[in-house]
Amino acid sequence: MTTVELYPTIIGESDQVKTDPSERLSKPNLEVPKWRIATWSCSYTMEGTEDLSDNVFDRRHFRRAIDEKRRKRWDVQRIRELRHNERLREREERKKRVDQDPKETVRSFWPKPDQVADADSDDRLTLCNTERIPVSVFGLTVPRFPVR
Repeated sequence: MTTVELYPTIIGESDQVKTDPSERLSKPNLEVPKWRIATWSCSYTMEGTEDLSDNVFDRRHFRRAIDEKRRKRWDVQRIRELRHNERLREREERKKRVDQDPKETVRSFWPKPDQVADADSDDRLTLCNTERIPVSVFGLTVPRFPVR
């Protein structure tokens, strides 16, 4: 729906139903912002000014620099202590592991000799001394590759 005539709307008014648009436009109490000119005195007076000489700035910087160096030294000491404690903790853990775990035995795919002696004669292993080395991977013989 559209129109070419202008008409007032009541959106955003607190008393939307009570007021008539012609009454709102005829009110003479239109508020205008007010201002005044404030004069500032010269800010350079000897009583309240701060000393801005180089010595004062050097003294302030020197204090901060000493404080910063002290904090850095404390940080380095703290890091050194943490590293030392970590090394001690690792050493203790290693000792605990050695004490708790029995010595690991060497494991082999071959049976132990006492098991071979107790086995049947068909299951016994034989040792073969040759000048050639049999090469196998995952139980399969590796073919011989030509030398380039």
